[in-house]
Amino acid sequence: MTGTTAQKKRKTFLKSKKERAKIIFCCAVLALPVLQQLIFYIGVNFNSFLQAFQIHDYNQTGLGYTVRFSFLENFKSAVELVSKSSFIVKNSAIIYAASILISLPLALIFSFYIYKKFPLSGLFSVFLYMPQIVSALVFSLLFKYLTTEVYSTISYQLTGEYAEGLLLNQNTRIPVLVFFNIWISFGVNIILYSGAMAGIEPSIVESAELDGTNLLQEFLHITFPMIFPTFISFIIIGLAGLCTNQANLYNLFGPQAQELSTIGYYIYAQSNKADYVSTLSYASFGELAALGIMLTLIVAPVTLGVKKLLEKIGPSVD
Repeated sequence: MTGTTAQKKRKTFLKSKKERAKIIFCCAVLALPVLQQLIFYIGVNFNSFLQAFQIHDYNQTGLGYTVRFSFLENFKSAVELVSKSSFIVKNSAIIYAASILISLPLALIFSFYIYKKFPLSGLFSVFLYMPQIVSALVFSLLFKYLTTEVYSTISYQLTGEYAEGLLLNQNTRIPVLVFFNIWISFGVNIILYSGAMAGIEPSIVESAELDGTNLLQEFLHITFPMIFPTFISFIIIGLAGLCTNQANLYNLFGPQAQELSTIGYYIYAQSNKADYVSTLSYASFGELAALGIMLTLIVAPVTLGVKKLLEKIGPSVD
């Protein structure tokens, strides 16, 4: 009995030791991401929330400032800030509408083409994945070079006159920017759509083919309903990022893209030059923090509402 009891205690001790080692290992692995989340998300956002209700006034000596509480002053300034640059809302809406009305449908079609392994589907894959294979900055610079210097050179060879680059011409820069953002988004869209389509049970497709289903019917009644959750995810992510999407403006234009600014690029440009006290050209940290809260209060319920609506009216897999 004594030996059996000792063996049980020994096994219990070893088991508990292994469990403790697993717990220590898991804690060590999770420590860094949790710490990063606490500092760079919760800490930063909490500080931004406080900034939205604080006004900083420089002392008469100009060597320091005093902090006072204000409930609505920063929010009023943020509204005035946006009203003076209302074009940023229009530009953001154009980019989002292009992604929903053009990019997502095309990505669905291309993904279905690749999924069915039609001729040249591999070539399509390489062409559409290219923006994800090459660095975004390198690809942006290459695209800028092709639409400016190369375009002007080709125009001169054909007409004898240098034409203004497509990204420099006021009449073409927005359509070209929209085209670039559509093209550069294909890689991620097609990877996720193709992955979702690959998860469709082959027996379902084979059964539909035996019943005489054509490709259009297969796409509308089998493929699209089966991947509809992925489709919803893209719409929701795009809507949630409506106020943060910079549309690759900095990669293409650097800091000289004010008239093309989206909301995300505008906030970045303002925060890059912001101070505790606003100036004639740039907002203060408090005004930008207030603007962020206002945008969150607008976008968050809209995003959740659209998600529920799409889940309700979306196609059923039954």
